Amino acid sequence: MKKRINMVELGRVRRARSSGAAWFVVHCLLFAFIATLTKHLQLSIPIFEIIFFQALFGTLLMAPFFIRACTHESFEKRKLFFHALRAFCWVIATAIFFHFMQEMSMPKAIALSFTCPLFTTIAAVIFFGETLRAPRIIALVCGFIGMLIIVQPGMDSYKPATIWILGACLLWSVTDVLIKMMGRTENHVSSTWFFMCLSMLCTIPLMLPDMVEISALNVLWLIVLGALFAGNMFTIMLSYSKADLTIMMPFAFTQLIFISLLAYAFYDEVIQMNTIIGSIMIVISTSYMAYRERKIHKELLAYQIGKELI
Repeated sequence: MKKRINMVELGRVRRARSSGAAWFVVHCLLFAFIATLTKHLQLSIPIFEIIFFQALFGTLLMAPFFIRACTHESFEKRKLFFHALRAFCWVIATAIFFHFMQEMSMPKAIALSFTCPLFTTIAAVIFFGETLRAPRIIALVCGFIGMLIIVQPGMDSYKPATIWILGACLLWSVTDVLIKMMGRTENHVSSTWFFMCLSMLCTIPLMLPDMVEISALNVLWLIVLGALFAGNMFTIMLSYSKADLTIMMPFAFTQLIFISLLAYAFYDEVIQMNTIIGSIMIVISTSYMAYRERKIHKELLAYQIGKELI
């Protein structure tokens, strides 16, 4: 009987992991569409105005889910300062990333965004005092070597915009650190809705100086972008709730596949071999670091439980 229960539980875990991985792939696909559409809209609309309407329509579309999930307790636990700081960092990072993506191919820009977990690891060491052991150091070094393979400093293909893209990735890693600082006590739906709402508010003073009139067609595209943004946030929430990061990290490479197909179809951009090689190195290193972190967490949990039983 016990063996049968264990088999049922194992099947449930496997289905949850498969579901989490599937939702993560959908998230990668949606982000690829967001990047492709944002690049098109930047031809006639300033980036801060695009981010504002993306957040506005995303907030409106997510409102029913927020109202359903919101409780009195979630309001009491709201850490507005950290939410606002996270939103501001995300807005600036996103604006920098998409602005300078115009100066390089989409696959290369997306490949560089894979460095975010590397920067997050370093930030966790600085702000949380996490220990860097030899395996994680080796993984970090391999990841940054992969980044250098993509960037190719000193070569003719190198562009100064690369530094700005990496700066945006560094800011994105700050948002990851802020999420970790806020902890897991808050409802994910309401937390995401507040993030989108505050992102919209942060963008208002930044977009006003260069605000332009938007055509009816572009309004429709912005509504689509807002829907993609809301879907992107929703799918990443679902994937994280169903599977560990170690399960999903290897699937991050699908984002580069989707981006490469869309970039070739709409902008005639072809991915370079050094971008593929560098991306593989970064994804492998970040996947290994996620695996190590999960393993250490499990060992620490087992030690704490054993200590309590003694």
